Amino acid sequence: MLFAVVMCVLWMEGFAVFQSARRLGRGPLAGWSFSPAHLMRLTFAVQLAVELACRSKALGGTSAAAVGCLAGVIALRPRSLLEMSELMMEVFMGISMGIFLIGNIPAHIAWLLLLPIAVSSGMAFVGGLRATAVS
Repeated sequence: MLFAVVMCVLWMEGFAVFQSARRLGRGPLAGWSFSPAHLMRLTFAVQLAVELACRSKALGGTSAAAVGCLAGVIALRPRSLLEMSELMMEVFMGISMGIFLIGNIPAHIAWLLLLPIAVSSGMAFVGGLRATAVS
């Protein structure tokens, strides 16, 4: 069940990255905008999904760092070292949240920490869809 919720977050945040990467020179298509919070939730979900599937924190953290950095560069297109620094901090926060969530704390606490992230991701996704319907 935990894996299913993590995969839903991963899908919604992956969709936000995909929409943000589809630019026509005038901004994201269909009213979508990409915030750094999307990047943090994406790296969090990647780290948890890989860790739950492979039972390896090292593999989860490494894959989340790679996917997070790639998604951040694709979606945010940083133009300066300061922007790249902000991108890397969002990736770090997502990975660190995911690494300490599984295995170190009881399952009910893990659920209490995961549910606000899933709800936040869902609200951002629905908000993006509503912006699409209005435009």
